[in-house]
Amino acid sequence: MHNSVSDTLGRIAVIVGVESDASDKEALTALGRKIAMHVAAANPQSLSIESLDSTLLDREKAVLVEQAKSSGKPESVIEKMVEGRLRKFYEEVVLLEQPFIMDNDKK
Repeated sequence: MHNSVSDTLGRIAVIVGVESDASDKEALTALGRKIAMHVAAANPQSLSIESLDSTLLDREKAVLVEQAKSSGKPESVIEKMVEGRLRKFYEEVVLLEQPFIMDNDKK
């Protein structure tokens, strides 16, 4: 997911298309702007967990497994540690998992 473009001046541009049956076009435009600001600030790497680049995910899992193994904990604990750290990773790189920058209680 390539969601933003940075030009030589260091600016970031994000284009968001919003489609709805709602009659309040101003509210829809405002929502689109907020989503665009979120994307520019949070720089997600994919829209969903399912669409995340498998190479990136495999690399992250390998790093997390090695880190967990170095703790000397049992394999069952290592699996839980990796699962928890993967959830945190998804919150950092997957748009639909990220806390919304305008309201951290929402994704």
